[in-house]
Amino acid sequence: MRRYHVAVIAGDGIGPEVVEAAIPVLERAAAKHHFGLDLERLPYSADHFLKTGETLPDAAFRHLRDGADAILLGALGDPRVPGNEHARDILLGLRFKLDLYVNFRPVTLLHPDLTPLRNSRPIDFVIFRENTEGVYLGRGRIDGDQYIAEEVNTAQASSGRRSNGRRGTARRASP
Repeated sequence: MRRYHVAVIAGDGIGPEVVEAAIPVLERAAAKHHFGLDLERLPYSADHFLKTGETLPDAAFRHLRDGADAILLGALGDPRVPGNEHARDILLGLRFKLDLYVNFRPVTLLHPDLTPLRNSRPIDFVIFRENTEGVYLGRGRIDGDQYIAEEVNTAQASSGRRSNGRRGTARRASP
């Protein structure tokens, strides 16, 4: 059976709770589709930063790049860390060092009772989103509580229908 190595960074606040709820769902999906998951829990969070002063070291980035098939990342951010330095370093570090530039969010209605929308058409689409606000800004500067983009160039492409029948649109903004 094929196995996948998943690095788990639970994060802060509600992050660990959400990640713990997600893991059994992932394990059930893996069992249904006949593959296994090897979960590696990594300590990077506000608690870790406050204890060690370490956000996500270069060796961890290399390990995630070379040794993990996927990363399960919980919410990051904690008022005990001034400027949320750890969250910025982890999120932007992953984004830029691993060249992660888009959030891929498939949306499928599993049952009609699970939505207030009432029509006969199925809900089945994908959202591709690049974050260009807050700590995702990455390029530019922070002035107090404002994130200021120095330069953002945006390109958009629409591919029409993809091979699985879904519509696909990708948008990428890069500083």
